[in-house]
Amino acid sequence: IATDVGSSSEIVTPETGLLISANPTLIEIKKAILKVASLSIIPRLFWEKNYNADINYRLFAKTLFEL
Repeated sequence: IATDVGSSSEIVTPETGLLISANPTLIEIKKAILKVASLSIIPRLFWEKNYNADINYRLFAKTLFEL
């Protein structure tokens, strides 16, 4: 769960969690916690696929080599 400010929306997606308003009410926070608790999301898989430096550097180097 993250507030929708800055770059949060780049990382927090329906695949990884839930965005709430920039200034959430307590009710909005409670609803978000209950909703996320009922989901079967695995943020680590999203990170592995999109942000893992070890993987990304290798793919980048491979792409450069193939040019």
